Amino acid sequence: MASDEAFGPVNDLTKLVSVKPRWEGRMASTEPDSEPGARQDENGDEVFSDRSTSTAKTIWNIANAIQSVSVLSLPYAVFRGGWVALGALIVVAIMSNITGKLLIDCLYDKPLPSMLSRITQHPVVANVSAMGRINAASISVSESMPLIAVSQPVLVRSTYASIGQACWPFGGQVIVLLVQCVELLGVCSLMLVLMGSAIGMLTSQWVDHSLNVWITVSAGIVLPTVLLPRLSQLGWLSLVGVFTIFGVVSTILANSVSKYKEWHFVNFPTPSWQHFPIALGIVVFGYAAHGQFPSFHIRMEKPLRFGFALNVSFFLVAILDMTSGVLGYLAYGSETKDIINQNMQSPWNHIIDVLLLINLVLSYALPMFPVSAMMDRFLRRYFPLCGKAGNDGGLRLFYFITTRMFLVGITLLVAVSIPNFHLLMSFIGSITCVLLVFVLPCVFHLVLHRSHLTMLGKSVNIILVLISTAAGVSGVYASYTELSSS
Repeated sequence: MASDEAFGPVNDLTKLVSVKPRWEGRMASTEPDSEPGARQDENGDEVFSDRSTSTAKTIWNIANAIQSVSVLSLPYAVFRGGWVALGALIVVAIMSNITGKLLIDCLYDKPLPSMLSRITQHPVVANVSAMGRINAASISVSESMPLIAVSQPVLVRSTYASIGQACWPFGGQVIVLLVQCVELLGVCSLMLVLMGSAIGMLTSQWVDHSLNVWITVSAGIVLPTVLLPRLSQLGWLSLVGVFTIFGVVSTILANSVSKYKEWHFVNFPTPSWQHFPIALGIVVFGYAAHGQFPSFHIRMEKPLRFGFALNVSFFLVAILDMTSGVLGYLAYGSETKDIINQNMQSPWNHIIDVLLLINLVLSYALPMFPVSAMMDRFLRRYFPLCGKAGNDGGLRLFYFITTRMFLVGITLLVAVSIPNFHLLMSFIGSITCVLLVFVLPCVFHLVLHRSHLTMLGKSVNIILVLISTAAGVSGVYASYTELSSS
């Protein structure tokens, strides 16, 4: 699992770390490991020379990747965090946008020219043509300012993991991959909790079981999708996921607007500082899609327009999230629950439950696939017969089924241990999302491009790391405290 390759426009619910597994024994798979037009970067990862994705399509892909089912808990985040939570939605979106650009800078041997780089980096002797390509050219600069680069930036890395490897040769790649895998397993656990809640609400009139029972049933439902051996068999599921998640958002907005006569303007909540860190973790989770940004960038027809694509995507998602959070809270006030559809009456709640079940059943395998690929690559070192094609097909089949059931079992264990949707989301947002969205991009940018950064540029990176780390620690503490008392 050495490279991160996009699966195309994927549903953000999975927060998919796009990893193309290059394991020799993919069952029933005869697809080549590389694609036409691919070359390798300095770490051996594939870099695709076929840059055919338009800016508009990239905006669509990024928006889909960012928008997630965290929207279901945003009204609860507003209820707990008040007007400060609304400010957090804007601030986190801006910070995530900045770190996304810093992460893309780390793909190159020197930072890309951008509006941000003009104030945080030393001047670079290069300009950009209208076609979005970098051309070496002389420009007029003050003699007191050092010229750091005299050639165009060169793409030398293609994945988040390869950036970690370049930054820390001894363990950097492993650290990134482990954090990504923990995040994906956490997301799968979150999906089981949400699926169990939806099944329980749909069947409450006929069957009365605890949430943990329905979570266990959900794990059995999604298990067959994890047993699909090839990534190409999962790709079409992403399209269904896109439409269902936007259907969920549309239903929330429509239901909130239909209750406009009951909106609680007067009782808009004051911030609860005890619960605000939890709300902040939910907000951070909603903007965590940085693992997919490198693959989106390297496939763009005009890669220097990626910054513009990020700006538009984060702006649109931030507006949509703020609208959903505010309207959802205004509709239910102090009665707002951590999953907003639990407040709704029929048929609104059933519409959301059905859409969620379709989305979750079809999407569960997407984040699980890169995790299983990484495990396959690790175990193949010690049990080569289980991973390589050979005559003992029965052993390989036993290995394949057993390892997939083991991974589903891990997510089931986490889900039944923390069956609280908003707390589990806050844990994920405060730990892995903080690392992948804020801490690691800033640290990698400081290490790889420190010679190109002004003192202001270095300060921006350090401040982002300190703020996000403090937010993450407080979010974990607040979530653990509430979990212990509940």
